[in-house]
Amino acid sequence: MSLNPSFSGRGGQVLMVTGSQPGPCANPIGDHLLLRLFKNKVDYCRIHGYGIWYNNVLLHPKMATFWAKYTAVRAAMMAHPEAEWIWWVDSNAIITDMDFNLPLQKYSNHNLVINGWADVLYEKRSWTGVNAGVFLIRNCQWSMDLLTRWVDFGPQSPDYERWGRVEKSIFKDKRYPESDDQTALEYLLVEGKQKWGDKVYLENEYYLQGYWVEIVGKFENVSRRYAEVELADRRLRRRHEEEAGDACLITPRFDESSGRIISVGGGGEKKAISRHTITPTSCPSLFFK
Repeated sequence: MSLNPSFSGRGGQVLMVTGSQPGPCANPIGDHLLLRLFKNKVDYCRIHGYGIWYNNVLLHPKMATFWAKYTAVRAAMMAHPEAEWIWWVDSNAIITDMDFNLPLQKYSNHNLVINGWADVLYEKRSWTGVNAGVFLIRNCQWSMDLLTRWVDFGPQSPDYERWGRVEKSIFKDKRYPESDDQTALEYLLVEGKQKWGDKVYLENEYYLQGYWVEIVGKFENVSRRYAEVELADRRLRRRHEEEAGDACLITPRFDESSGRIISVGGGGEKKAISRHTITPTSCPSLFFK
């Protein structure tokens, strides 16, 4: 930051990173759906003043499929030192609550926020203990070190096949023999809890992500509640904030815990409706095969 004094001093900056494969999707409607899903992310970022970075370049010839995200995240961290947080969101995810605010102050002592469950990971040793489709990672040296270690489990490593066997031996319910990104992270957390695990927040108090089948039944109740709240106060009906806009704009929000409308400035604490928040919901992956 000392080399880039023109960067904004506004705290809590978030850069959303997403992307897709370099070539066209094999599904005839796949690229159309990817475009629609990307627009959903752009709209969300415009509302909340976040930056967004889309990658469709294979940055490492052997790091394809789900491994490609980590080279993209690392490149984004280097290219955007002004961003405090990098928010990776898979291309086949759709944000269903456009009012959702990331509770960043909640993660002040952590560098990685990922959907997960401590008992499933540490006690049951299940490969479903975390889900790496959506995660927040702080733009710092700790995170760079983690990413460097994390990708050592990937297909570019000469030990790729061995790591697959190691993961399978520890996480017995792992379905595939190949090393994958989620199980690799779980291995690092289980085997290096003090080095890595203590700085990782396993978020399960709200849906950082979830499969649509699990939560689509809740959409109607969520929509009804928002409609009732917005009818009660006109300030909630239209809110706009641009990344390059006025950071001091007052943005009204509904605080569910108190039942009050709260006004939050650009530098203030941002409240999130967390008990029933659904964001983002993963779409069926078959659309993008």
